[in-house]
Amino acid sequence: MTYIINGIIKYKPEDGTLWNIDDPERVLTLTLTNSNLLQFILDSNGDVLSREAVLENIWDKQGLRSSNNTLNQYISISRRTLSLLGADEVIITVPRIGFCLNGNVKVVKEIDKTDRLSTSATSHNVANEASGIKRGLLLLLFFLMLLVIFVLSYHRRSTSPHEGRVETILEQQNNENAVLTLCTPPGEKATTVVCKEYYAK
Repeated sequence: MTYIINGIIKYKPEDGTLWNIDDPERVLTLTLTNSNLLQFILDSNGDVLSREAVLENIWDKQGLRSSNNTLNQYISISRRTLSLLGADEVIITVPRIGFCLNGNVKVVKEIDKTDRLSTSATSHNVANEASGIKRGLLLLLFFLMLLVIFVLSYHRRSTSPHEGRVETILEQQNNENAVLTLCTPPGEKATTVVCKEYYAK
């Protein structure tokens, strides 16, 4: 992302570079802390930022220690850099409170091509990740349904002792033939067959 300050300065927070639009060859570079400070002020939309808020967001969150004197020095460097590129009085001091962006300063955020590409790639990756999660959930649901069907069918078999088995019961025996009844699953008619006697008398 690039910030355009008052239509005359371009600022890239990623590398801390600033240049005048009319003189793009003359590039000034801020330190990381100074760049974070300038971006924090530009993003404030003109709100007054207390010294405590600036110290906390720029130094404390980075695990660094600072003081009001250090903050004043960094503000001074930011002002001087902007002034060298043709923009004066961008940062205003609010006595005994902190700092703010001058209300007369116009700041426009410009999305670079690389930002668009990375945003597009990120949204594409998020979409792919979401579809992968969906596929995984559908597979899991499918296997759970198979498991439920298997458990239910096994339970049905185990609760019906005669289902799926054929038992042979000798009901009656005479000289040559034996009458057998084949037990079948519940709800079906039992079958009676006559067969020859295969054992010795």
